[in-house]
Amino acid sequence: MVTKVALASLLMAVGISAAFAQNNAVTEAQNTERAATGTFKTATGTCQAAYFKSGPKLKSVRGEDAITTVIVNSGVTVNAVLILAGARQGQIVNPMNDQAIMLFEPLEGNQIRVHPLGGPAAGWPVADLSKC
Repeated sequence: MVTKVALASLLMAVGISAAFAQNNAVTEAQNTERAATGTFKTATGTCQAAYFKSGPKLKSVRGEDAITTVIVNSGVTVNAVLILAGARQGQIVNPMNDQAIMLFEPLEGNQIRVHPLGGPAAGWPVADLSKC
């Protein structure tokens, strides 16, 4: 009898923990989407020539929740996809080859930071951006 009660308690705890983890993942995805939605500029840039613009929501080639983005730096325009949830959350990927080109980091006060990794963004500096 004690074994059955202990097993039932353990299974209930695992179920609660799994539900909490799933809800936390949804919240993180929503926070990433909320932080990335809009148009962002560098400290010396303008909103008319924004550095980062978000677009419509879609699914990545791997079926992950994502949003389209357009990133412009030094006359180079990069069309990309920001992964909102899952193992690659926060990666900005090339939609053609699915390779990460930047990392997205939400900051306090309607600001974001992008960390270039490679591809067309190779050699770009890390950029702190403010929402327009």
